[in-house]
Amino acid sequence: MPRTRTLALLLVVLLLPLGGAQTPTTDQSKGVLVKFPVTRYNDTVFAAISTAYRAVFDDAGDVWYTTQAGVVHLAIHERNRELFTHQEGLPSSLSLGLAARGNEIYAGTDLGMAVIDRSTGHVTPMTPANSKLPDSIVHEIAVDGDQLWIGTHFKGVAIWNLT
Repeated sequence: MPRTRTLALLLVVLLLPLGGAQTPTTDQSKGVLVKFPVTRYNDTVFAAISTAYRAVFDDAGDVWYTTQAGVVHLAIHERNRELFTHQEGLPSSLSLGLAARGNEIYAGTDLGMAVIDRSTGHVTPMTPANSKLPDSIVHEIAVDGDQLWIGTHFKGVAIWNLT
């Protein structure tokens, strides 16, 4: 799919009202905000579209994106959204880099990274203290075959073998 089509689809998905979603509201200081219910909470979460950093499609065709508030999973076919934050196990809710491989979603934050199991929602946090992660600030993550490339703030790029 061409990049422009992918980006357009992503923007439509981000603004698409889902079951129970409310109309987008505008805040001049923060840009467009979209109110939507999150399955793991009994309240409404606000996600600023202007703070979405990275977005990826997983193998099921769902969209995942990082924000200042955490990692958002848009289950397109189920018309559902789910938010992963520090409370669910991310090292920090400020999420930066993002990559998908098979059943795993890799999310970089300003305090480490995490692996989210798509099927269970289980989050495994990784920091320099509990893993071979060279730096706690993870800006970029990319998957190339069986290798995970991790772009850090202070320690350059780390390459992990996933097999």
